[in-house]
Amino acid sequence: MRHAKHDVLTDRAFGLLLGGLRRRLGWTQEQLGVRWGKSTPTIKRIEAGRSQPDLGALHQLAKLLGGTTSDLVALTEALAADLASEAEKSRVAHGAFPGLDEIPIDPGRLPDAVNGWLARLEWSP
Repeated sequence: MRHAKHDVLTDRAFGLLLGGLRRRLGWTQEQLGVRWGKSTPTIKRIEAGRSQPDLGALHQLAKLLGGTTSDLVALTEALAADLASEAEKSRVAHGAFPGLDEIPIDPGRLPDAVNGWLARLEWSP
């Protein structure tokens, strides 16, 4: 069983990642929902870190984005680890939770396949 704090960070990290990828592709939440077969409120909950897709939906999303489920998991895990560190710094400094653009992710820590997939989306962490 995962620790509750880890769950919150992972959900938040995935939400930030999904929102960042969606915006990079120029899609609205509604457009992503139509393409993915999810409602706009579901997309909003996921991006807000209040929900996560099941494994089947995650696989569908990865295919839609031109990557693999492993790509999404690896990037989410890297982002969650960095989010934990940055969240503490931000909370101390500003009393706020950082946004995706404020969280540095070292591409050297990501598998080459993930970096290649992100490059195809013209998005670098």
